[in-house]
Parts: sequence; structure tokens; C-alpha cells
Amino acid sequence: MNITYKNCRLACLFAFYTFAFLLTEITVNMRAAVLWSESSVLGVYAGGLVCTGSGYIVYTFVQRNITNEKYRKFALLMASIVATMGIGVLLFTSGTIAIPAGWLALFCMGFLAAAIYYYMSCALLNNNYTGRIIGISMFLAVVLQYAVMNFFKGEILILMVLSLSVAGICSLIWNPLGDWCFEDALPYEQNPPTVPQAGIVAAIMVALMTFGFAFSDECVTFLDSKGELNVAAWPRLFYGAGLLIAGYLVDIGKRRYIYMITGIAFSLALLSPALLVPKFYNASMSVMYLYSGFYVMFLTTAFFDVAPKTAEPWLWAGMGRIVRSFTTAAVIFSADLVMSRFGIWGVIFANALATIGILLLVAYVNEQRRQAETKKLVKENEIRIARMDAVAKEELELAVSVVRQEALKAEERAQQRFDMAQSTARKALMELEEARNALDNSRAQVQALQESQDKAPKLQNFAELHELTPREKEVLELILSKEGTGKELAKELLISERVFQRYLTSIYDKTGTNSRIGLILYYYGQ
Repeated sequence: MNITYKNCRLACLFAFYTFAFLLTEITVNMRAAVLWSESSVLGVYAGGLVCTGSGYIVYTFVQRNITNEKYRKFALLMASIVATMGIGVLLFTSGTIAIPAGWLALFCMGFLAAAIYYYMSCALLNNNYTGRIIGISMFLAVVLQYAVMNFFKGEILILMVLSLSVAGICSLIWNPLGDWCFEDALPYEQNPPTVPQAGIVAAIMVALMTFGFAFSDECVTFLDSKGELNVAAWPRLFYGAGLLIAGYLVDIGKRRYIYMITGIAFSLALLSPALLVPKFYNASMSVMYLYSGFYVMFLTTAFFDVAPKTAEPWLWAGMGRIVRSFTTAAVIFSADLVMSRFGIWGVIFANALATIGILLLVAYVNEQRRQAETKKLVKENEIRIARMDAVAKEELELAVSVVRQEALKAEERAQQRFDMAQSTARKALMELEEARNALDNSRAQVQALQESQDKAPKLQNFAELHELTPREKEVLELILSKEGTGKELAKELLISERVFQRYLTSIYDKTGTNSRIGLILYYYGQ
């Protein structure tokens, strides 16, 4: 992996958040078993999921309706403070307010997560190491959570650790690497979709995996509340291992095979419930945590790749978490009924249905990708053939025109020599010079035509080489073809001068230049 300052900061930010969220979620469930009852844990868990998903949605509302940067910062600061206070109330009170305070903390965690996911998706656009960055950061968070839950005892220590994590999150958000954390990101293209097809397919994939995973998750949560197993025991480390392995695997081919890899890994869901007997609890949890790492990796990275190319990236960046939260909350009670009535076989059947649906969806995605690639190749060949035909036709027409003109001129010269015998030599020399000039002009026209035809492929190749977005490519084309101030050029693109300068700065960063003259010289020097 390319170890850069940017990638390290992003990994730290995501690790801080993941650790804080995991520790908060498990603390809420543990306190519910102590303060209320073992049977209430599933309801508390479902309520926490709804609160977390609602936090994501409320952040979307804030992003849509509040454009002032100071107010957006204030909202994140208040969410951090309320989350810390809610955890404190959860840990140090025993009244009816304790669990609702935990839910409020999870709501604020969801709000903070939405901002982090939005920021990460923009910062990791076109990054070849997205999966590895997410996998490493979440692996470290899981290991840290395991250490805190098993080796550090006491509510005060847990509150201190969570407070430090929330403070670290605020610090990294408050000093972002780009301006899109508090200001809307530059659109990927002129008219980005509001509801992308890739996002809908990914959401269906997450819903199917959540349906299957919820049954095993319900069993483990219930058994943990009864004290028959411990979700914070050593099998928890397999969750971190699954995330780490998944992060490296999904990055293959720029996450081209993410659906296939996730579908194959999720087939382990068929094995996990079969081991839910007392002597195999640890083995079952290890298998469940291993494939859940691939599940969580998908619902994170799949939407990170989709979100920046939509009209509302702040919504789609966390869509995987939104779908996961509400689907789990909806399924978990039915999972309890299935488990109580049909036992392990009911869970196995539910996981089998989910796995079949996932594999069918993976086959559909692969077929859609194959068709898209075929269409792309066919279109490229058609464009190439049409371009070659156009060039050949123009060259033929130009040659015929030149020959016709030369023939007419030769006929005129012959007639003039016949009619004006005395001035034949002088006029013949003059006409020969004119013919040479006409030929030079024709050649210059042909050369200019060829240069204009080569300009578009050069611009496209340059944009692909430096991973320019379609909108950045339009800005570059205007700079190369016209002169003028930033305000004048921005007016031609129908955007503000500030947005034009942001596009220009992004192009400078991607090409390694720092001025328009340097950019133009660099482009024609390629």
C-alpha cells in the first residue's frame, strides 16, 4: 500500500470512529442486560440500530438545508458533546434514563459517522487502496476494542477512552485534507444522478446480506445477554482479521470483483449456525465474525466508490450503514421467532435463502458488467472506424479538389499560351509559382485538419492519465482553447469564479503544476 500522510490520516480517522462506535454499541447492550433484563437486549439492540440509522439521515437533512460552514461545524461539535454525555449517563446511572441516553449516544455516533463517511468517500475518490485503508483502520479498531473490553475494567476508564476517541474524531474532521468536509464537494460531472443504479444494486446486496446475518447476530446477541458466550472474547479478533483480508482482496482490479469476493465469503454463513451448539460456540462465532468482515467491508467501500459521483454524496456515502441498520432492526425480531420455533434449522434456512439471493445478484452484476464492457468496446470500435472513414473521405475529397483545381489551371495556362504567345514564358513562371503556393496551402490545410483531429484523443488520454473527472476535463479544454480571466472562463462554463478556481486547483494537484502557463506547457510537452 502507498503509505502517504493523507492515507495515514484517513486510516486514523476511520479507526477512531469505528472503535468509538463498536465500544458504544456493545456497552449499550451490556448495560441493557444489567439494568433491564436479558430478554430486553434484542429490543435495545434494535432501538440502537434505528437511532444509528436515523443519525445518518439527519446528517443528510443538515447537509441539504444548512449551507453555512460555521453551523455545520457547530452541529458536529454538538453531536460529539452529546454523544460523550450520553455515554456517561449510560455508564454512571441506573434509572430509566440510562438506556435512552445510550440510544442518544448512538444517534450522535450515526450523525458523526455520516460526516466521516462523506469525507472519506470524497478523499478516497479513484484511490486504488480504499479497501486496504478501511480494512487496516477497522482491524486496529477491533483489536483496540478487544483490549479495552478484556484488559481494562471500570466505567471511568471506558468513558475516558471513548471521550479521547471522540476528541480525536473532532480533531481530524476539524482540520480536513480538503474543503468538502464543510463545503459541498465539487460535482464529478455536470449532471450527476440523484439515484444511481450502482447504488441501488449495492443497497439490495446489503439488504440481502443483512437479512442472513441478522439471524446469526440475533442468536449471538441473545446468548451473550444470558452469559452463555462472550461477544468480546477472542473470536472477536476474527472480525478484525476478516476486515483486513477483505480490504486487501476487494482492492483487486480497483474493486472490480467486490461483489464476487463478498458473495463467496458470505457463503460461510451457511456454516456458522450449524455450529451454534455449546461446545462449538467459539468456532461458530469465529466463522460468523470472519465473513461479517467481508460484509462490513462491502457496505462501506461499495458506497464510497458510488457516492462522489452522485448529486448527494453525503447521503450515498453512508447508505450501506443506513440499509444495514434499519434492515437489521426490522428482521431481528422475526429472527427471534424463527429461532424459537424452528431452532438452528430455521436460521440455516434463512441464511440459505439470503446466500442464494446474494449469489444471484452477484451473477446479475457480473453479467451487467460484461454487457457494459462489450458495449464500450463496440462503441470505441465504431468511433475509431467512423473517425478513420471521415479522415479517409476528407483526404480523398481534398485530393480530388486539388487535382481538379490543378487541371483547370493547366487548361487555363494552355489557352493563355496559345492566345498570348509573346508572354508565354513569363506567365508560365508566374502560374507555376501560384501552383506551388496553392499546393503548400493545401498541405497546410491537411496538416491543420490532422492536428485538429488528433487534439481530442490527446486531451482524452491526458485526462485519463491524470484521472481528471469529466467536469475537470471540460475546464482543461476551455483553458487550452481560450484566453481570459478566471471570471470570464467561469462565465462560459456557467459556474462561479470560486468553483472555477477549485476545479483549477484540483487539476493542478493531479498534474503536479501550479499555474495556468505551467499547465499548458506541461500538456503540450506530453
